[in-house]
Amino acid sequence: MLKKMLVGVLGLFILSASPISATETQSTEAVATAATISKVDINTATEAVLDEELIGIGPKKAAAIIKYRAENGLFKSIEELKHVPGIGEKLFLNNRDKLIASQPVKASKEAGLEAEKVVETTPPATPASDTTHQN
Repeated sequence: MLKKMLVGVLGLFILSASPISATETQSTEAVATAATISKVDINTATEAVLDEELIGIGPKKAAAIIKYRAENGLFKSIEELKHVPGIGEKLFLNNRDKLIASQPVKASKEAGLEAEKVVETTPPATPASDTTHQN
């Protein structure tokens, strides 16, 4: 009887320890791949980086992105990339998850000057009248 119980428990253990399914393996691979995707900053990337890292962007389109950036200033958002000649909706959507458009941070000296201006333009507080001393 003990032998039958032991065989039954062992059988249940073996059945419950099924191998990892193909879906679980694919899902794990997708997470690993997503973790290795690097972002491309369209405001700082070189032609070579744009060409190598983005889908459907070759040397000519990479040069067009750099030219647009030089003529129009930094991209304010990744969606602005669609304004570059040759970059359409489909090309944008194929790369959207890889793109960022960083914005410059003001230098601390400039930030300090702005703070000083705010202080200088703030009117002085009006003194409260003192009602305890009357003449």
